[in-house]
Amino acid sequence: MKDTSTLGRLPMHAKMIVTSRKVFKYILLAGCLLFPAIAKGYYIYDTTLAIQPNSPITTQDAVSAVLGGSFATSGFCGSINTCSNSVTITGYNIDINFYSTSPTGNVSQVLVPFFSTASIGHLSAGIYVANAYFYVDNSTLDVVGPPAANPVTKSFTVLAVPIPGTLWLLGAGLFSILILNKRPGLRNLASW
Repeated sequence: MKDTSTLGRLPMHAKMIVTSRKVFKYILLAGCLLFPAIAKGYYIYDTTLAIQPNSPITTQDAVSAVLGGSFATSGFCGSINTCSNSVTITGYNIDINFYSTSPTGNVSQVLVPFFSTASIGHLSAGIYVANAYFYVDNSTLDVVGPPAANPVTKSFTVLAVPIPGTLWLLGAGLFSILILNKRPGLRNLASW
């Protein structure tokens, strides 16, 4: 019995092309069906960690960390799901934990940028290392894109506040008045 279907009448290389197109369509369909589950995966893209104020940071400055990036879908941070952070300082090591809750239901598959500011406070002089950890539903995230790591790490230096020049000038003036006051011939000049 001879095959009378369209596929049966085609040469062998044409059959392979038609078959590969069908396979490609099935793979594409499966990818479209699975993409929401993959994209809704708890990925953050292009994470950033910036320390404010910009350099130089002194012991008088209130230091904060600005965490940023893009979520794979909308709904992680907003009116329904709130984001929060916590800061733990141990010696010269600062751990910043960024918490968010995954969205429920159907969400659009689009990168949604976010920024969150964590207050660190006043620090003593030294070289610090800040580590930002990203969590969704209390699970550590896989971070994608530069720097492609969780935690994101940034080091910075806090400088001691120098004595302002006016205090040096005031101290030098007071010292010279004391010296002049102790010399017997210049006593009248110092009281002038």
